[in-house]
Amino acid sequence: MSLTAEAIDTEFKQNMAKLMGKYGKYSVPKEEAAFVAEIARAKYACLAQGVSKPDPTVLRQYSIMGRVIEQLCGEKPQVERRLKYSDRRRMMENWCAENIDSIITPDELAEVGGVSYATAMKFINERIDLFRKVERGRYIVRDLRAEK
Repeated sequence: MSLTAEAIDTEFKQNMAKLMGKYGKYSVPKEEAAFVAEIARAKYACLAQGVSKPDPTVLRQYSIMGRVIEQLCGEKPQVERRLKYSDRRRMMENWCAENIDSIITPDELAEVGGVSYATAMKFINERIDLFRKVERGRYIVRDLRAEK
């Protein structure tokens, strides 16, 4: 498959002509016409990115339909799930539960939770029951169960 604008345009026109021959000029189902158009759009996206063959990561950036990516690349695109703040917060809480009496900095906590420095500071300031200030920029992780 050659990715040139002329080749993509010619292939699109041939596929649309097949559909019109199969269903009639004005009776082509919208889903099938959209699928053919989406294949052409995916190939144009690859052409714009300078990729020689369709790449799932490039096609996902252009919001190409999953069916089209699967047909062109032969594999289903992997969708990365973004972590919510509540998931990141839970990660920080679990880490603190495993590292009691450790002296940490907000930078270390931010790295554990995958959050910014400001978000880590906000978490530390919200959870005064979990952290005690040792000195400027350093906090000790408290054991809540032992202190009760």
